[in-house]
Amino acid sequence: MSQWADSWILQKHRETPNLEDGKFWLEVESGTRRGSGKHLEVDWTLERDSADPDTTMWRGVDWDTRPMAGKSAAGQVDKTIQRILQVIDDEPFALTETGVLAKVGGNKDKAYETLQVLKANGALVVQERERPEGKRSVKRALVGPGENAERVRRNRYRLGEPVPGSERVAATDTENGMGSERVEP
Repeated sequence: MSQWADSWILQKHRETPNLEDGKFWLEVESGTRRGSGKHLEVDWTLERDSADPDTTMWRGVDWDTRPMAGKSAAGQVDKTIQRILQVIDDEPFALTETGVLAKVGGNKDKAYETLQVLKANGALVVQERERPEGKRSVKRALVGPGENAERVRRNRYRLGEPVPGSERVAATDTENGMGSERVEP
């Protein structure tokens, strides 16, 4: 970056990219000499068109952006989300909600609220399952990973933020034989 630059954009990978699936998790920071700037998390998914294996073309693009959490209160919620998801990964469908909260520790109210949001967002599911207790088998409402668990883990959703649906953008014909993705606000 030049010492005379008026504005800049810096980016780096937050996590190792998944090239096979076209998934990229970036940290982007922009700024100006006038003092304004943003620090964002950007999650990109590029869907490759595999019609011609010798040509690299894209069928679609999907992205999600949000402010970088850092050490804010939102960042603390992110840590709670990660701890809950780790407990569920370590012991899927082995613990009740109370058992999960006991293993997570920390602020019980925040952990409970985060657990409820994760259930609502599809990151966790509660199912009636049998588990051994002593010498007998008992049915309990046990917590396990939901269909959105990995997406929530990768995207680090904030408390109260619903999991967004993926929005497919149709390719447009540019009349020169080259397709492109049209992005509409």
